[in-house]
Amino acid sequence: MHTPCGIRIQTRPTNHKKRGYPKMMTPGKRGSSTDTIKLTYQIPLPEELYDKAENLLRITKKYANIIIAKHWTEENIEALDAWKGKKYKFFGDKDFATDQCYLPSRIRRGILELAGEVIASHAERMRTYRKILENLKTGEEPLKGVRNIELGRNVLRWTRNIAKKGSIPEEYTYATVPAVKSPVFLYAPDDGQAIKVHYDGENVNIRIKLPDNEAPGKRDWGWYSFKYRAYERLKSLLDGGAKIKKPRLRRIRVSSGVIKYVLDIVLEVGSASLKRRIRRFVAVDLGVRKLATLVLMDACGNQLSRPIFIRSPLIGKLVRIKRKISAIQRRIAGLMGRPRCVPERPEYYRRLRAELVHCWRRISKIVRQIQHHVSTVIVRLAVLFGADAVVFEDLRSYKPPKGRKELSWILSTAFMRKIIEFAVYKARKHGICVVLVDPRRTSRCCPRCGGLGFPVRSPRDLEACESGGFFYCPVCGFMSDRDYVGALNVGRAFVMGGRLVEGGEGSRYMPLPNPTGGRSPVGALPALCSAPVSLSPVGSWEGRGRVSEAV
Repeated sequence: MHTPCGIRIQTRPTNHKKRGYPKMMTPGKRGSSTDTIKLTYQIPLPEELYDKAENLLRITKKYANIIIAKHWTEENIEALDAWKGKKYKFFGDKDFATDQCYLPSRIRRGILELAGEVIASHAERMRTYRKILENLKTGEEPLKGVRNIELGRNVLRWTRNIAKKGSIPEEYTYATVPAVKSPVFLYAPDDGQAIKVHYDGENVNIRIKLPDNEAPGKRDWGWYSFKYRAYERLKSLLDGGAKIKKPRLRRIRVSSGVIKYVLDIVLEVGSASLKRRIRRFVAVDLGVRKLATLVLMDACGNQLSRPIFIRSPLIGKLVRIKRKISAIQRRIAGLMGRPRCVPERPEYYRRLRAELVHCWRRISKIVRQIQHHVSTVIVRLAVLFGADAVVFEDLRSYKPPKGRKELSWILSTAFMRKIIEFAVYKARKHGICVVLVDPRRTSRCCPRCGGLGFPVRSPRDLEACESGGFFYCPVCGFMSDRDYVGALNVGRAFVMGGRLVEGGEGSRYMPLPNPTGGRSPVGALPALCSAPVSLSPVGSWEGRGRVSEAV
């Protein structure tokens, strides 16, 4: 028996200022109110410039690591984190390579900028380290008072590994010294004396200064020019007035294993102003089997669409590759016998190591593909519905469940949090804001009576099961798809001020007859969204009747 697909929430004023919910996410720095967003596109260098680009990257890595080691103090970390403007100005403009080679002033600035960014990036990690040490000394919970729980867990694991080898240093800078590992050069401090980028309506014209060797003199630097034909998407942005900002030079390895050198061109694109009044929004519940479940709701909590399920066969592919990685790791362990010994079959060992690296790269590529796929579909649906906001659970401090094997591993890759990050800047371009609500009780609270329910395997089996796909409320008998209930509760949490209240008038709803007037606004979705989107039946299920399959 189907229930009506509309709901109305009777809200009451609640005060959640202390917890800071709901939270509005903005691209870039927190609290930014800019009307522009930044997009990055890769422009490959010609093969004849590969050797010269490699020379510049090796010079950058060498001197950046020297500068980092020289200025690696807690005082400098705090000072660079609070520094306003370009980081290279913190170090001054002294020539640090006078006795070894000639570096143009803008090249030196790029190296100093990279070193400053690396040092400043450790500020939050250092503060977390100090807080954990303080808690350990006083016998408190190690993560008590830590703002970023995910970072805190990472630092705590690292601290415990240090403790196994010896005593834990009092100062963070004694525990580690960072180094530039990924080859990269930043052109942010340049004013046209190291690189020039110009768009002529068809091609992106680039003129770049590169060295002929790794210890260049003044005459070993030369200017090199090439053109890159802008493809359709890039051309439309540039023709639409996007501004080209300073790029960065990187060395990458593509999926085939070939090494290439690319310029990451940064485009500053104008975006629509955020809508101040939220009349309707899309509530999203992220998961694994169903990557996302969406429900369109209005500001009063009325459900305006059927639930929409986004699935992907790539999850199964991820699980298969992870199992293959586990098998390869077992073979490598068998060859090694014991730690730090020479493998019995060196050639076979080398092939296994190469296959292991290849599998991890495939996983990284697939995870990023899933993240962009889901975030793009969510934003497209929000635009199609005319929504003013997209509401997610705040998963930044989410800890994956234990005992789920491959699924636990997928959750631990934090790809759900990345989906939210990608959705922020994609939605911002259309003037749609992304809001986070408190995730507590969104999977346990009944959307009908406000009581606590639990997951079950099927409508015929009402035994509690943590991995079940259905939700059952023993108080009122309500039963529905588990992810659908989660999406409803995410929307209800937003309407109620950012957090669900257990029981009470503010957490109940009343059914509305046919809220979409007999038509669902998702009827034409498959043609508009280049992604597998499945549509659920209207409403949800009660009792032990037969459950219809999704359309």
